[in-house]
Amino acid sequence: QHLMRQLPASLARRLMEAMRRDSLTQIPLLTQLVEQRRYDDEEGSSELSSFLVDLTLLMESRTYYPGTVIWEFFQPVEFYMSINKGKCELKLRDGSILCYMHPEDFLGDFSLFRNEELDDSVGSSSLLGCPGVPIEVVAVENMECSVLTVENFEKILHKYAHGAVVSDIRDFDFQAWIDLTWY
Repeated sequence: QHLMRQLPASLARRLMEAMRRDSLTQIPLLTQLVEQRRYDDEEGSSELSSFLVDLTLLMESRTYYPGTVIWEFFQPVEFYMSINKGKCELKLRDGSILCYMHPEDFLGDFSLFRNEELDDSVGSSSLLGCPGVPIEVVAVENMECSVLTVENFEKILHKYAHGAVVSDIRDFDFQAWIDLTWY
């Protein structure tokens, strides 16, 4: 991040966009926004692009070592995490392993979209499913991740509060999407 701040703003934005935008557009809601606005007017497309770039600029790199508990059962999840390198396991309360997550997998996207339809306290993920199932996430190998905290996501929502992108996010019907996707 220090190096990026030393670069001209336009170059830093383009680099960050190339490095992290793909991880953000894995989130189904943001994917839908990208697809929905792709053929929209230039202003709407520009707003969405700026929104995604601003999000990528606020993403942090984090490293987790084998055995590190990333999320504990019932711990509030305060960030979205995209795995760049390494592997983690997701455990159920009985100690059984639900699955392993690898590079390009992600967790915690529901934590970004706080609302009553989602139980974001258990690390739910649209990639994984399992809404309302308590999980523990533990690094199995050295992991490098891109992380977007809820706090940083909310800063960007506030910045774009009067725009179409945030309006679309706020109007999104999470329960219908959950029902269609998982049931």
